[in-house]
Amino acid sequence: MNNQRTNSFKSQRQKSKGISLPLFIRKSGIYQFLTKLKRGQKTNLRLDLKGLQPLKLKRIPTLLILGFFLFFGGFHVVKYFSFIPESYDGSEIKSSLGRNSSILIVGFNDRVEGYRFPEYISVVNINNSANLTRIYGINPSFSIRQINTQLALKNLWNNLDSEEKMPEFISRLESFLGLKLDGYIVFDRSIALEFLSNENFSMQTSLEYSNEGKTIQKNQLLNASEIFNFMFDINVANNDLVKFQNEFTKAFLDSFKNPFKIYNTIFNSSEFLKTYKTNFDRGTLIKLISFFNQAQIIVPEKGFLSTDLGTKDNDRDLYVPNMTIMDDSIRSFFSDFEVVKEQAKVEVFNATNTAGIANRYRRMIQNKGGNVINVNNFPELIDEIKIYLDLGNYDSLSNTIDLISSSMGVDVTILSIDEYKYNYSGDIILVIGSDILLE
Repeated sequence: MNNQRTNSFKSQRQKSKGISLPLFIRKSGIYQFLTKLKRGQKTNLRLDLKGLQPLKLKRIPTLLILGFFLFFGGFHVVKYFSFIPESYDGSEIKSSLGRNSSILIVGFNDRVEGYRFPEYISVVNINNSANLTRIYGINPSFSIRQINTQLALKNLWNNLDSEEKMPEFISRLESFLGLKLDGYIVFDRSIALEFLSNENFSMQTSLEYSNEGKTIQKNQLLNASEIFNFMFDINVANNDLVKFQNEFTKAFLDSFKNPFKIYNTIFNSSEFLKTYKTNFDRGTLIKLISFFNQAQIIVPEKGFLSTDLGTKDNDRDLYVPNMTIMDDSIRSFFSDFEVVKEQAKVEVFNATNTAGIANRYRRMIQNKGGNVINVNNFPELIDEIKIYLDLGNYDSLSNTIDLISSSMGVDVTILSIDEYKYNYSGDIILVIGSDILLE
């Protein structure tokens, strides 16, 4: 009998010893909670993940909220990095904008398979310091010289031979306008129409418009299809059409003043990026959209290339521009006041074998407010683009120097006027070498 009790006691001790836990575990909050729960006692949940301070039940919602925001933030980080703009034809992506920039917006009519007609052309001037966006419409029926003939701008794209047409298209427009274009946003009519229709895009007109038998009433509310029906499929564009296109540009840019629109553009970007092609990188395009969100956007009364600036050629359905008065119009619109204030005297020299280089960049500098006093060929041929000036005057001429440098589109070397070995009369000497041909 005693042996049985002894064996039973040993057996219980062995069982008890088999489930014995270290003292620090048995004193932990979670162990005591489980013990009370097993005994049916009332518990106040305490979790001690490190054997330190207990964590009360009421703190758990904080963890859930924190977890939600971590997930939400991670989701948007992924969406941000999936916002990858694409160029129209594989051309190089640009990375930045200056203080005063000009952006090309083009709408191609893709009604004929395999062809593109740029029937909507607008240049948007971005002035960061003034927080201002201004819109200048380009009449697509104005002519541009192509080899030995005059060709309407709307027909230019289909007459380019390059594999990557957009860089050549922009270069030709720069030569035509005498204006450096700092980037582009481009769309095809059919794709944009579907996108804008799905977004229920609309605009209310401020004027009455008429072109080639089509009429739009003042204060008429138009949907995307009605807007595009008036904007595209034109033969010869008149002033009314270009002013109507300016209204569309403003309505499009104003749409980014809606915070939900910006959110949807950046974080649900697949359809937006499928519709609009650009040579801006992610960061620059997002900054641009954010700028439109808070900037004042205006359409000046004379913010377009008027038919008064050219002569109509009825045989070819186009307007031949008078380049002198056209430059006056562009200069009055795009002049940078900070450049004008400096009144720096600029001399421009062509140091290449290609004729017309100095005159091309003379117009670009003048049409943004620069004061070019001399254009000529340089006595020698060089590769680099060089700017000579009295370096002591750099700060007082900095806006003009920035304008010249950005107009070149390639690296520029700035040197002291003491290194210039020829006679000069300007404050700034620009010598354009053959590197400009690589632009």
